Amino acid sequence: YTKRFADDWRGHFSLGLLQLRSGRPVQAAEAFSRAIAIRPNQPLVHYDLGLALRASGELEAAHKAFSEAVALEFSMWQAHCQRAVVDHRLRRHDRARQGFQQTASLNTGCALASAMAGVDMADGMAQMLLGLPCTADPDLDVTD
Repeated sequence: YTKRFADDWRGHFSLGLLQLRSGRPVQAAEAFSRAIAIRPNQPLVHYDLGLALRASGELEAAHKAFSEAVALEFSMWQAHCQRAVVDHRLRRHDRARQGFQQTASLNTGCALASAMAGVDMADGMAQMLLGLPCTADPDLDVTD
């Protein structure tokens, strides 16, 4: 599909989703990047690129992708939450706390953001809480 319709961003995006869910984050990031090159104003593609980059250990690049998703759609609380997770992993605890607080203000049902907004970011409890998904319903988050 992506060869026949090389300029269709949706094909690259779909391929990226399949690769991400199949445990191939590097290939997923490549597909999402191709989709973004064709249609750069899709916040969900930037968000999923961030997930793929985070899964492949490229935290700074993941942070940038989540930031781009937020810039395109500020109300995308999932991108705020994932960016805060990356900030925490990069030991930028003040930024992480602000990100979790922003997430909680956008979606009061996000368990991770609500919990993380009130704990010491350097504490072991914060590490345990990071096991929660960035979603209001853990059963819905299939990409995290």
